[in-house]
Amino acid sequence: MSFGKSNWKVKPKSPRLTQNVAFITDKRAISASETLLGIVEHYKLGEIVGQSTAGTNGDVNPFTVPCGFTIAWTGLRVLKHDGSQHHGVGIQPTIPVSRTIEGIAAGRDEFLERAVEALVQKIQQT
Repeated sequence: MSFGKSNWKVKPKSPRLTQNVAFITDKRAISASETLLGIVEHYKLGEIVGQSTAGTNGDVNPFTVPCGFTIAWTGLRVLKHDGSQHHGVGIQPTIPVSRTIEGIAAGRDEFLERAVEALVQKIQQT
């Protein structure tokens, strides 16, 4: 078995946010959103707030078995920009946050609250 190597070349477009940026994520982030967050992670484009992403990226290869069930798996070996493992690991937050029963009961968005708090702290430090 062998693997080829390819990278996406993404150039920023105007207007470009260059500071005080946060990205909110959790296990629901999969595939293309992980590609974006991998770029954010590698180039340190902002805080990543929340929980790790799904850790599943690459082309989808579905296969239907005789009983009618469809099984899908990733057809690419996707690595992080530094060459380390992505599958099963995902993109880790720089600011980990977990939802709480109290926050849910109060109708709060604890991820957003923590992201705003982190950005306000950055602004106050400058």
